[in-house]
Amino acid sequence: MRNRTGDTEKQKRIYRISLLLRRKTSEFLIEYMGQEWGIKRRQGFNYIRLAKKEWAYHYAKCLGVPCRVYYIAELRDLRDQALEQNDLKLAFDIAKEEAKVMGAYLPGVGLPSFLFRKAVPLAVKKCQRCVSRTSGI
Repeated sequence: MRNRTGDTEKQKRIYRISLLLRRKTSEFLIEYMGQEWGIKRRQGFNYIRLAKKEWAYHYAKCLGVPCRVYYIAELRDLRDQALEQNDLKLAFDIAKEEAKVMGAYLPGVGLPSFLFRKAVPLAVKKCQRCVSRTSGI
C-alpha cells in the first residue's frame, strides 16, 4: 500500500517549494524534496509546476498581469540582492526593467545626478570659482 500525502501536507509542501523556487534551481529543489520528503524526480517536477501556478495565481490577483508574474518576482529578487551589495546603479536599472515589464516605464527618467558626482579637489573648486568671477567682468 502506498503512503499518500494528505491535501494539507501537500499544500504545505507546495508553499515551501514556492518560497525556494525564486532563489534556487529546479535541480536543487528536486534534490531537496528527495532528501526532505522522499519524493522522486517526476513527483518533484509536479510540485514545482504547482508552485509556479501558485505564484502566477498570487501575482495575477495582486497585479492583474498573469503572464509576467514570475519574471517580475525574479527582478525583485535581483534588485534586493543588488541593494544588499549596495549597488545602487544596478538596483535602479533592475527597477527600471521591472517598470518596463509592468508597463509603467517613463522614458527619459534617468539616474539622479548625485549618484555620479565625483569628489573634486578643493583647489580645483577654488580655481573654478575664480574663473567664474573673472569671466563676468
